Amino acid sequence: MPDFLGYTQIATVPASDSTYLDTNNGKGLSIGAKYATRLVAAFPAPGGGLSYVSSDTCLAPIPADAPVITNVTVDNTGTTDGLITVKWMSPFQANKVDFPPPYKYEVYRAEGITGDIKIKKVNSGFLTDSTYQDQDPLNTEGQIYNYRILAYDNNNDLVDTSDVASAVRLEAKPQLKMIELNWVAEVPWSNQLNDFKMHLIYRGGKDDTDAQLLLELIDSVDVTANGFKYTDDGSWNSTPLKETDTYCYKVMTRGSYGNDLIPSPLNNFSQKMCAQPNDNIPPCTPTLKIVQPTCEEQAAIVGCGNTIYSNTLTWSVDCRNDVRSFTIYVADKLGDDFTLYKDNVVDTFFVDNIGLKSFARCYKIQSVDRSGNKSDLSDSFCFDNCPYYELPNVFTPNGDGCNPYFSAFSDRTGVDESTGLDPCGNKQSLDDIAAHCARFVEAVDFRVYNRWGKQVYNYTGDVFGQGGEKSIYIDWDGKDTQGKELSEGVYFYVAVLTYDVVDPGQATQTMKGWVHLVR
Repeated sequence: MPDFLGYTQIATVPASDSTYLDTNNGKGLSIGAKYATRLVAAFPAPGGGLSYVSSDTCLAPIPADAPVITNVTVDNTGTTDGLITVKWMSPFQANKVDFPPPYKYEVYRAEGITGDIKIKKVNSGFLTDSTYQDQDPLNTEGQIYNYRILAYDNNNDLVDTSDVASAVRLEAKPQLKMIELNWVAEVPWSNQLNDFKMHLIYRGGKDDTDAQLLLELIDSVDVTANGFKYTDDGSWNSTPLKETDTYCYKVMTRGSYGNDLIPSPLNNFSQKMCAQPNDNIPPCTPTLKIVQPTCEEQAAIVGCGNTIYSNTLTWSVDCRNDVRSFTIYVADKLGDDFTLYKDNVVDTFFVDNIGLKSFARCYKIQSVDRSGNKSDLSDSFCFDNCPYYELPNVFTPNGDGCNPYFSAFSDRTGVDESTGLDPCGNKQSLDDIAAHCARFVEAVDFRVYNRWGKQVYNYTGDVFGQGGEKSIYIDWDGKDTQGKELSEGVYFYVAVLTYDVVDPGQATQTMKGWVHLVR
């Protein structure tokens, strides 16, 4: 399968198969696009080898019964004043009876090359035009955005949603006396077709605006033969790149739906990207911008026994245009060495939620530029747990099933969810119970004394006891260490608790109190 034909391998199937359902990896085929399919057979060993390419099979384009997005192009590059123009076509093949025109539109934007992170509607009301310039303010220098269009009919009923299309993201990798460019876009059309195979490369100085960069076309690249990359070594004007100079670029992609009813080519510009050959200067250090959740917020999340935790990291960096990616380092306790946790993070936020056993963890962030230079590690930020442990001041081990044990608060009280009544007949709120449950307690050493100071009972338990024997809940039944029932009265206790917190020096707490044993 020659590269210049513009085909992409989508599957390998057993030789016994003679059918294949193309769903575009579950995303669905692009609205309005025309697809061509070819097959290549792989022969078995020992002969092996590949067959000739089959003739192409072209089907009619996917009906354009939803908006057809055609352009997501960066007009201006900046951290707060970025501009992106989005264009689309109406759902011109929608059922006019079910969805009567004229149509009107909403534009939605999300962060990332695809997906719906921080998705929001960016226009007010409805649009009747099919072009919109997003000025909300955008960080086109450091962030990539994707868009989708929602169409509504004359009755304000939703017709459908377009496919998602991202802006073109350009990256620059400095090398010895040259700069390598790579670009990518996640779009519903093809940017690698033989009919529009040449993508255009523009270059200028670091102070040039996006518009000024487009005054100097330095080259074009055949993406069907070379992929989405280009190396600027100065050969276009026989002037080698200088190590002390900064060079800035924009790339124009060209693509098509392959549908005669949709104009081609679809031209879209990347953001402005600058780089310096042979860069050996480290990038600037990120600044963490994180807010520790309050204990009330933690209690609402954790409740009684939640085991799914997440920490959201956010940071900023002053030299975003020079940074290719970020590396995250972690330490589980204060004083521990920080170790590599996640590299090649391209956003300025990260959600740590894989295998996290609690909130307690410390983080540092490092910038990596396009030459592989690394910044100093940022200052650390430590998320911490809010431990909680509450003991009652009365229990009645008299066999009636009501408060039979002296136990730490938990959701094991047997509240009837239909009536909300506990075994004592008291109305209990499940939310209130969850707010008082033991949280982030790893172990307890519990001792009971009578009014004369004599120890009459002791107990140790930890989280490995789960909810049963030797757990953190104590579950004292009012008997002494020899199993003899103690007399009714007031007893005093000392509980030494071990908490799961980020600072080992704050992990141990002593709780003292009294309890009334009622027979």
